[in-house]
Amino acid sequence: RILTWCIMWGFGGLLEPDMRKVLWSKFQEILEESKHKDAIPPCEEGQTIFEWVPDWTDKARPWKKWEPDEWKAPKVLNFSALLIPTMDSVRAEYILDIIAKHDVTRTPPAFKSCMLVGAPGTAKTSTALMYISKFSQDTMLSKRLNLSSATQPLGFQKSIEGEIERKTGKTFCPPGGKKMTVFIDDAAMPLVNKWGDQIPNELAR
Repeated sequence: RILTWCIMWGFGGLLEPDMRKVLWSKFQEILEESKHKDAIPPCEEGQTIFEWVPDWTDKARPWKKWEPDEWKAPKVLNFSALLIPTMDSVRAEYILDIIAKHDVTRTPPAFKSCMLVGAPGTAKTSTALMYISKFSQDTMLSKRLNLSSATQPLGFQKSIEGEIERKTGKTFCPPGGKKMTVFIDDAAMPLVNKWGDQIPNELAR
């Protein structure tokens, strides 16, 4: 079940819903021919494996349906700032959390970086903000940077440096010995120069 789930998300995670159904239909045929029907979740009509996830709390890893938690309205309603979880946001947050729990290593390079991609209006920013809102302020800080066509490398650098402090020598870190997650919004907005580069994004490499 775990292998099936990982393969499908690895190859189908970036596909549109229609193409996910085509991919899952073909892979389901392969599983049935290989006599691995236990790896197939109990999908209802119109569903695919992308609506299901192995239950990590059970050693048998049974399938459980992916559903957003019940949303509770805040005491003060600000409609422009409401963040309501959906199936897509729950799945994206889950993958974000897996990446965030990886160990930071330099060889091979792994710095818990993650990019949310999609067409305009697909709730990428809302999903990231919902994930950030769950941080414990005692251990994790967050910084949101909104890039635009007017963003310059120096302004980008100063925005980061304004949130950190010198520790020793050339070592800088967030204040209070805490960790920090930097959320770069609209990373595709900086101007592209004649060499095809977006200079502000070079600092994020």
